[in-house]
Amino acid sequence: MTAANGADTTVVVLGSSSGVPTATRGNAAQVLRRLGKTYLVDCGEPVTQALLRAGIDPLGLTAVFLTHLHIDHLGGLPQLVQTLQIRGRTQPLPVYLPAEGLTPLAAFLEMVYLSPDLLPFPLRLIGNGPGELYADGVVRVLAHRNDHLQALRGRAGDVAVKHPGWALESRSLVVEAGEERIVFSGDLRGPEELTPLLAEATALVCELVHFAPAALYPILERGPRLRDVILTHFHPNVEGRAEEIMAEARRRLPEGARVHWAADGLAVPLAGAVASQLPLMV
Repeated sequence: MTAANGADTTVVVLGSSSGVPTATRGNAAQVLRRLGKTYLVDCGEPVTQALLRAGIDPLGLTAVFLTHLHIDHLGGLPQLVQTLQIRGRTQPLPVYLPAEGLTPLAAFLEMVYLSPDLLPFPLRLIGNGPGELYADGVVRVLAHRNDHLQALRGRAGDVAVKHPGWALESRSLVVEAGEERIVFSGDLRGPEELTPLLAEATALVCELVHFAPAALYPILERGPRLRDVILTHFHPNVEGRAEEIMAEARRRLPEGARVHWAADGLAVPLAGAVASQLPLMV
């Protein structure tokens, strides 16, 4: 990897809160920018405002990928679609989501008057399972099933019985971008689910809400090529522990690897370039 290559690939954290927003953190959303294209991973509210605050024009979005259907990961999508409608987007926008959500999401958008008949652009809702989701010559996106939503089984009875329409689909994403291989954890049941994804990974964007940081540390040792780890989606009990957690994470990573504690607007150019906090408009 070279710094020049890294300058072509940047991760921007748009929302870093856990299941509820805070005064300073919105819900889960990240952007990957590479070679003039912009890919949105998760769409928690207020993602449209967060894009604008980060200096990213929503009209320029290339594709959207949802890791799962919890509201803190997709609640901003209807407003994003309405913004693109009002601003007159004409280019198609593909939105990749777990297949179980395809029909309900289309019905919801219909209910809030975002029918395909009223949109000036083709909104392509694409339901899929694990495997390759997308490739355009700039990035290739692969989905790997995880067990985050399986924790719902047995809660107040077996949801598979009470809700036969729930497939409980959740996934982590691997994005191949030039020399970079970026893992977006999505939400996990436990960090060990990342192990098969880290062998070739150069960057990891990882949640810290569904397990203790101590459970993540040994997993990081299984990423021999990791150069950047971005910690985000914080449980309230880790706030105030940034230096402690980052120091221990660095100890487990290859020499020179960087650990970033996300804030909304954090921009991380990959491959050793300098991270920055994008200025937020007030």
